[in-house]
Amino acid sequence: MEIFRVERRKDQMPENKYYAHTKNRPDGSPAPQSEWQPLKEHLQNVAALAKKFAESARLGDKAFAAAGKGKGRQGVL
Repeated sequence: MEIFRVERRKDQMPENKYYAHTKNRPDGSPAPQSEWQPLKEHLQNVAALAKKFAESARLGDKAFAAAGKGKGRQGVL
């Protein structure tokens, strides 16, 4: 993954903006920055996916532990 930082002159914009992904046009030339994915948005999307996967994994852990107990064995993780 590449992270790009676009710097502006202080009189134009007080802070730098970071991007997670850039986009190219079909001809290979770079698309305008307005079409790039901001880093903050990317990180929020990744966090939401991680949460979803973690929630489904926890359900799997509970089912595994319950199955082990139901057979008279102790669940080993």
